[in-house]
Amino acid sequence: ALTKYNETFFRYLKKQYPGCKMAVYFDDIVSAFSNVWTFDHSLAEKYFDIKISYDIGDCKRYNYLYYPTSYSVVDIQDNPAIKKSDLFFCGAAKKRYDQITNIYKRCQDGGLTNDFIIARYGGDSKIDGIEYVPYVMPYSNYLEHMIKSNCLLDIIQDGSKGFTIR
Repeated sequence: ALTKYNETFFRYLKKQYPGCKMAVYFDDIVSAFSNVWTFDHSLAEKYFDIKISYDIGDCKRYNYLYYPTSYSVVDIQDNPAIKKSDLFFCGAAKKRYDQITNIYKRCQDGGLTNDFIIARYGGDSKIDGIEYVPYVMPYSNYLEHMIKSNCLLDIIQDGSKGFTIR
């Protein structure tokens, strides 16, 4: 992670292995990381030879290489503990919490069976029926929910221009 705590490690790698090339891949937009107080964007320029992002806007803004999000094929078995749903959403709350919960309520009112999972939400106003988790869900678990759903909901955060894992 590009944090002030890791700068010593980056410096060590460059000193210990002078010919090494280091790459960083941004799997979220840079502005989303700015909410993390330990994030230091200048470390990308200072220590990394290649900077890559899935977001075309960040690539233009910071002169990064563009590479869309990609994942390998994963063999997923049907998990009977996960119920079938009409609509599935899984993601960090970030600045989208109100938008996510409004969509959830409208879909509930419309009679849809929803599977909504919100990660890393620290607020108090939680909605019954939405699962709240303190972590980002492992990709294989995400896929288990996905195969049980008729439709995936992808809510792009403000400023993002790239494809998400959905």
